[in-house]
Amino acid sequence: MMPNPAVSPARDGAGNLLAREWKNAPDRADCLSLPLEGEPGFAWFAGAGELAAGNAEIVNPAPVAQIGSAPCNLQAPWVNNATFDSISATVIDDVVSLGCLVGSNVSNIGNLSNGDTTDSATFQMTGLNCDATLSVEDTNDTYPAGTYAGFKVSSDSLLDVSVGFDVTIETWNGGALQESQTVVSSLVGVDASLLDGSGDVVLGFVTAQDFDEVRIVYEAAVGVLVTGEVYYAVVEPFCAGDPLPCNMTTSMTAPDYPVVIDSEHTGVGAAACIGCSVTGVEKVINDDETDAAAIVLTAGVLDASGSIAVQDLLTDYAAGTFAGFEIENTGLLDLSLLQGITVETFLAGVPKESVTGSGSLLTVATSLLSGGGRMTVGFITTQSFDEVKLTVSNPVLGVDLGSTLVYRALFKSLCELNLSCDQTYYLSEPDFPVIIDSGLTGVEGVACVGCAVDDSAAVISSDQNDFATITMPAGVAASGSIAVFDPIETFPEGSTAGFTIRDANGLLEADLLDSLTVCTYNDGGEQECSEGGDLLNVSLLLNWGATAGLQDVGFKTTLPFDEIRITVDPLVNAGLGDNEIEVYSAFLDTRTATGGDLFCRDTDGDGIRDNVDADDDDDGIPDIQEGDGAVDTDSDGMPDSLDLDSDNDGLNDVDEGGDGGLDANNDGRINSADVGFADGDSDGQADASVDVNEEPNSDGDGVPDYRDLDSDNDGINDVAEAGYGAFDGDNDGMVDVSGTNDSDGDGIQDGVDGAPGVFGDAADPAPLDTDGDGIPDYRDQDGDNDGIPDSEEGSGNVDTDGDGVPNSRDLDSDNDGVNDVDEGGDGALDTNDDGQINSDDTGFADDNGDGQADASVDAEEEPDGDGDSVPDYRDLDS
Repeated sequence: MMPNPAVSPARDGAGNLLAREWKNAPDRADCLSLPLEGEPGFAWFAGAGELAAGNAEIVNPAPVAQIGSAPCNLQAPWVNNATFDSISATVIDDVVSLGCLVGSNVSNIGNLSNGDTTDSATFQMTGLNCDATLSVEDTNDTYPAGTYAGFKVSSDSLLDVSVGFDVTIETWNGGALQESQTVVSSLVGVDASLLDGSGDVVLGFVTAQDFDEVRIVYEAAVGVLVTGEVYYAVVEPFCAGDPLPCNMTTSMTAPDYPVVIDSEHTGVGAAACIGCSVTGVEKVINDDETDAAAIVLTAGVLDASGSIAVQDLLTDYAAGTFAGFEIENTGLLDLSLLQGITVETFLAGVPKESVTGSGSLLTVATSLLSGGGRMTVGFITTQSFDEVKLTVSNPVLGVDLGSTLVYRALFKSLCELNLSCDQTYYLSEPDFPVIIDSGLTGVEGVACVGCAVDDSAAVISSDQNDFATITMPAGVAASGSIAVFDPIETFPEGSTAGFTIRDANGLLEADLLDSLTVCTYNDGGEQECSEGGDLLNVSLLLNWGATAGLQDVGFKTTLPFDEIRITVDPLVNAGLGDNEIEVYSAFLDTRTATGGDLFCRDTDGDGIRDNVDADDDDDGIPDIQEGDGAVDTDSDGMPDSLDLDSDNDGLNDVDEGGDGGLDANNDGRINSADVGFADGDSDGQADASVDVNEEPNSDGDGVPDYRDLDSDNDGINDVAEAGYGAFDGDNDGMVDVSGTNDSDGDGIQDGVDGAPGVFGDAADPAPLDTDGDGIPDYRDQDGDNDGIPDSEEGSGNVDTDGDGVPNSRDLDSDNDGVNDVDEGGDGALDTNDDGQINSDDTGFADDNGDGQADASVDAEEEPDGDGDSVPDYRDLDS
């Protein structure tokens, strides 16, 4: 450092000190860094005292480039303006060499640095070995490696296949050449895709060395007239963009990200294609979402192609990131033409992965949604990358794809959401890393005019007003589908999966459901489906938006899955017209989930999860005795441990299991709503129902009554003896099942369920006990106490006199005025002549408690006075 009292700090017109940052300045807290009057490139350092010539010290540190004031990730004209100063332009070489007929004749060189970006320097030259070298230099600053350097020039004469001259961009520092790159050769012209809207082009490269000067060199290779216009030098500093937000589709555009168009991977393919073009590629990386580049392919050229590649210069993106493009072309709605779409990734210029066609490409949500072919195509990477390339080719000869608009490259970082119990989740951004699976989305079937799946990406949008539309005209042999895929998480079985939709036609629910199918998939394979009347109109914990008429359709899964698909068919009744369904979102409800690490199901709602609840359905029978989910006696899809009527005979398990007395409110469950309920150990089972005895087995056949369709083995099914015979049309001993006959999924069929919309029964009557002996008919060997075993009186459908009362409950089965007890030969046991043998009669005994008087039990058939094989109690002419 050298004192120099002769210099003074520079000041502005008002006398204020002009401060500026310099690099490599001495580390002194008491110093100021100031430009000096008449001393460009030097700094003034003053101590704590008054700024005066007497304490000035002069140093010559390397200055920080003015590029620090330029906006990141945007090309800046390198001219004297508010951002840059000390920019000078000079002609380095326009000397006539041997073979050069006319020198470069450079005019208006000052226009390169004067701040007016609309004017230009010009030159012309003729003959071999002619060259023109134009230089722009910052006389004060050095610019760091990694900065883009180049020139904006007119494309005139640069577009021909053979232009006849080379164009080279050079960088210099301190008068020494640093780097050189030929950007136009005499054999290959500029690709038209790189031109801006004015037909001009920026030529340059990203530097690897510091520089303070950029030169453009035109060198003639043939003896032709060469003219050119150079507008200004261009520099661009690059700054890393923010990390990709979780599960949000991110536009890879400047200035948010340091992206450039990779000219080596952009343009029309090698196949000769007259009329094919790629134009406006810089629009793909600007921040206007409505701007688009265009790839145009002519119909007559098979395998013609056009490509656009976008590279992030500073960031490598991890495997598992979605990479793709937003494009638009109504012709691409035909799935066969999607086979001509390829998305490819690169890392440091090296190809990494490539995916082609509708079966592999995926779709993410975008902020602009419209019908008519605007869509996203891409894939989930398995290798890291820094560049993504779109190629559109013509896979079908003679098909005119027209213009494919390319709006922007899109990346999406996929992050898993940890699921919780008792939640309704809508599978949308940014909560879930969801993708639209194009392989399972679209129209399938024969060629269909009017069939459409529009705006599929809206289904995973966070905007609750967005929706996709599936339209199926009447009578067509086709269907339309949308599939939502989570590539990270597998959802647990037992959860409810489906879609929130709106019927645009105002159909009756039955007509609507008949046209819908919802399926789940896992790792690309179909898991299970539900359709028509089997689909539930699900009640969720929260609603998707406030749109009127929304419905939640889905089903309770039994297998794990990572993808949900809805398919819409034409209406069965063609007279109802076209089927138009708005699809808002896919959903997942975990209240009944039982898979993986998420066990949420609490069947009886007692606050104790089924996996730790000793009695999941509160029927008083321990789950371990009911098979703990592994046994389904009546094959209704509901395991006995969750089924309040395990054998579907109309009698609740709580009664057949012997604990009906604890069910004070007769809802089929023993819980806190019953007087006297207690669960002192909080194991989920009422204390009073816990015992070491097995559940009742009235007929001793080894099958407990709650699983036995004829508990007393009297030949009369329990369903009949319970009074529900009318619901057993096929006489199989079970209440008939059809469609949604168990609306609440409690195992009690709606026809015999006092509360078909709530888990459990309501005011369930005590099991029928015709003779009032305290033994219900289904366990009573003589249900009417007439001394004739029920097994002899016949099934519940035998009604000799047709009075609506089956013989097993009829004291005068043939209605002849003579009681069965007398015609059956046991009248002497009916000491009070009331037609029954019971505890009111002298000498009555029923020591085994089977409901039949011991003295009436014998091995002989009932009397048949006339020998006609019809016992007297059924014979009007005995």
